[in-house]
Amino acid sequence: MADILRGVRPILNSETYAREFRLEFPVPFTSAPQVSAEIKPISIGDNVTNFVVAAITPDDQGFNFIVIRAGQQHLGWQENPLLYWQATGEEVKLPSPRNSGAQKVGTSPTDSLTIRINFLEPLSRTPTIIAWVRGAFRFQQTFSVSKIQPDVNGFSCTVTRTDTKAGWDQNPVIRYSVVVGK
Repeated sequence: MADILRGVRPILNSETYAREFRLEFPVPFTSAPQVSAEIKPISIGDNVTNFVVAAITPDDQGFNFIVIRAGQQHLGWQENPLLYWQATGEEVKLPSPRNSGAQKVGTSPTDSLTIRINFLEPLSRTPTIIAWVRGAFRFQQTFSVSKIQPDVNGFSCTVTRTDTKAGWDQNPVIRYSVVVGK
C-alpha cells in the first residue's frame, strides 16, 4: 500500500509568465514518489487568471515544478495562488522510532473520526505533529488527517476518508512524526 502526502502551499508572485519553484515534503519518501499538482484559477472582479503546473520532477525529499500563467505569456502575476499537491510513494521515512509512531485508527460508520494518541512519556514542550493515514491492506481508500491538536502528553486529530463520503470497516493505520523545537 502506498503512502500519500498532500498539502496546499501559496506560490509567490512573479514578474515573468513562468517561474520555477521547489516544495519540500514534510517527511521524505524512501524513493521518488509520483506527484500531481494544480493551481485553481483566481478571480478578481471580472478578471480570471489561470495557471498551469508543468515539469514536475520529484525526488525523495520534495519536487521541483514550474508555474506558468496561462493565456498571457507576456505578463507575470501579482496574486499568491495556492498550489494543491499530492505525492504517492512506496513509503515515507520516519526520523527515528523515538520521534515517530503508528497506531490503528479503528472503524467508523461515518466519513470522519476523531482519535487521541498518547505518547509513552510526556514531552518537555508541546510538539509539532506530522501525521498521515495509510489505508487498510488491499483497499483503495485514501484519508486525510486534520485538526491536529498536540500537547505534551500526545495529540488528537480527525481522520477523514477522502475517496468517498462513507465510513470504513477496515482498520487503517495512522503514522506520525513528532517534532519538538529547541
